This record gives sequence, C-alpha cells and structure tokens, in this order.
Amino acid sequence: MLNSIIEQNIGLVKSCISKFLFKSSDYEDIFQSGCLGLMRAAKKFDPNFGTKFSSYAVPFILGEIKDFFHNNNKLKLSRNHQRIYNMINIEKEKFYNENNREPTLCELSKRLGISTEDILEALESHQTVSSIDDDSYSEKSEISEESHEKLVNTKIDIRNAIDKLSPEDQKIIKMRFFESKTQSDSAKILGMTQVQISRREKKILKYLRASL
Repeated sequence: MLNSIIEQNIGLVKSCISKFLFKSSDYEDIFQSGCLGLMRAAKKFDPNFGTKFSSYAVPFILGEIKDFFHNNNKLKLSRNHQRIYNMINIEKEKFYNENNREPTLCELSKRLGISTEDILEALESHQTVSSIDDDSYSEKSEISEESHEKLVNTKIDIRNAIDKLSPEDQKIIKMRFFESKTQSDSAKILGMTQVQISRREKKILKYLRASL
C-alpha cells in the first residue's frame, strides 16, 4: 500500500522541484530528498482527515528539499514565487488599510487572481529561504514544522468547505480560482449570465470565509 501511494504520487516531487532554481548536477540529490519527504508523508497520511494526499504531502516534500538546500547553501527562490510573495505582501497591506484586518486566504486569492494553492506554495517557499539565513537554524526548523502543519490544516479546511458546496458551486470555484477563468468564461460554460456568476460567487466566498 505504501509503495503504491509513493509510485502514484512521484510526480509531486518533480512538481515541487520545479519551483526552485538550481544547477542541473544537483537534480538527482534534490529528487532523492523530495522522495524522502514523500515517503514521510505516505507513512503519516490518514485518509480520514478528508483531504487529498497531494495536499498533505507537498509540505513534507518541500521540507526535505529545504533541508538539502540548507546543507548545501544553494537555494534560490524561483522568480515566480518571489513575484507572488511580493504581491501577497502588497495586497495584504492594502487590504488592511481598507478593512482594518488581515485578509483571508480566499480574499487574497480573489483580489490577486491567483489560486490558493499557489499562494500557499509561495508563502512556504519564502519561509524556506528565510530559514537558511537564520543563525539559529534548529529553532527555525521547529517553527517550520509547525507552519507545515498549519498549511496542511488550512488546505484541509478549504477542501472540506468546498466539498460541502453544491456541484454547480464547486464548478464555479474550480473555474474561478483553480483554473483562473473569468466570470464571463464561467458563465458561458455553465449557461448562466455574468451577473448570476458574480452573485453566486459572492455568496460562496461569504460561506467559505465563515467556514475558515
């Protein structure tokens, strides 16, 4: 069972590796580190949590890759993740000034037009970079493990909330926030008007915010 899970999800390791820039000669070592993280996730995964294995495993894989780069001092954050991280910080400050509170993950996703998965990965990747430059690495590592758990729990909450939506509402969320389709495109696919999509989207986001 364990080997089957690993074989079926080996693509996750390659996907996580693609988030970083590194010398081609390091690929095999990085891949092995990612596989170690995948094995750790497979051993600890409990399907009763109600989340996909892929969502659960990514923080473990990134954690092992982080350790490899820390030991070799070669980590470079991908330009795309750095760009997203900068956008998040700017948007969080704007939102706080407008609403006097921190935005939720869904609110950030909507305002930036970026999926929640990409936002979480950008935040996780930046935490990895920060930990390398910190002298007290052992202490930082413990914080990183806690952040991994929080990220996993957030993904679980999001997935559980989405699963409770009607099939049509799930399609709207998938198209708008995971496939980056416009309201007009979503309306055409579902045979609705853009106004109807807009209204439904507002109700869905209100429900998701309440659930989180």
